[in-house]
Amino acid sequence: MTINEKLRNDFLDELGDFYSKGVMPSKASVNMRHALTEHQKRLAKKGLSFSERFDHVIDERSSAIPHESGGFVMYNSHKHCNAITALTDSVRTIKCDEASDDVVYCHIIDRKDPAARVQDEERVIQCPNCGNSGAAKLFVDGCPSCGTKFQINDMYPCVSSYYTMPWPMPKQNSVEEGMHVAAIIGVVVGILIGVLVAVLMIKDQKSEILIGLVTIVAALLGGWATFLISFLISNAVISAKAVTGLAKMTLNTLDLAGAQKSKRNTEAAVTPYDPNFAFDVFEGKIISSIRTIAYSDDRSRCSLYAGSDDLSFMDDLVNIRYRGACGFHGAALVGNFLQVAMTVYLDNIYYRNGEFFRAKENFNVVLSRRADVRTPVEFTAYSVNCPRCAGTYDSILSRQCPYCGNNFVMATHDWMIVQLTRQRA
Repeated sequence: MTINEKLRNDFLDELGDFYSKGVMPSKASVNMRHALTEHQKRLAKKGLSFSERFDHVIDERSSAIPHESGGFVMYNSHKHCNAITALTDSVRTIKCDEASDDVVYCHIIDRKDPAARVQDEERVIQCPNCGNSGAAKLFVDGCPSCGTKFQINDMYPCVSSYYTMPWPMPKQNSVEEGMHVAAIIGVVVGILIGVLVAVLMIKDQKSEILIGLVTIVAALLGGWATFLISFLISNAVISAKAVTGLAKMTLNTLDLAGAQKSKRNTEAAVTPYDPNFAFDVFEGKIISSIRTIAYSDDRSRCSLYAGSDDLSFMDDLVNIRYRGACGFHGAALVGNFLQVAMTVYLDNIYYRNGEFFRAKENFNVVLSRRADVRTPVEFTAYSVNCPRCAGTYDSILSRQCPYCGNNFVMATHDWMIVQLTRQRA
């Protein structure tokens, strides 16, 4: 197991502790910590309990795709699992567990230089409340002396975002599993046929040699025929599952070819302006931004959104699940800004008037970023430096510097949503 795989698995395990005990995952980035906190606030406001787990499957097919930028590298680390979420208000419970094979993606940011990583962890931090000082790695969850929580910069490696999506195809080892089951059935049936033939021939008082030969031949032929029939039936079932899975994906989102085409078209539209553009990173930013906007108590001040749409429907959103595809609709220059239109396919849960409502929805979004901007993978809107007074503040919660009043425009640093509408699937 690689370091990234272990970090990903530890993070996913610790998510359960966060929602049940309030213990923040140890390797969550500043972005992720804020996102989880905002989600927990929404759940508490609605009086709900939430659980999320990622059960192990035999064929995990774990992998990590690197994307380098400056002194950092982002890994899109993913594996197959059985993702299960549940929400309850102590009376009603809604559970999401339709597929036994899901894919969970974690975006992990790390420094290229291990020495710089150590410097991040060992830099001296001083508590603004009690004055206690020590290594930054000891202050991740607050001051160890007085418990005061305050913002510090990311330490690497860390998980900046995650999401899951159902996998439409049968498991990779389905054919081998089908062959294994068919072989067991063939052996059992072969033995039964052999025993039956032997019993019948003994009743007819045949010679022992003849009984032995006929029994062996009958058992082998019967077992082989049963194996072939069972294996063919298994393959037919696997093929039917594949067709059904692809059909459901096509009806719910895009087919695999459409999803890949959308990815290629997005990269073709943005790469001329940003040679380092990576769709996987962009995809994660869209999902993370939608969640942050949805769970925000004051969207008028949220720097990730600059539209005028009626987003009051988001006030009842309590869980957002990605359905595995983003549709590309076009890109255009508007002044100095590049705007990209996408459709994000989601499976959302709302809680309103004591009832859960689940809906497959498509969010149509337009994202904007200054055309000449190259966003570093380590950039976080939760900690920006004001270009006028150099003050550091959380731009997610305010579009103005709290020290000098200078306006902050997210699109001059990173992708910002300027239009967001929903459409029922």
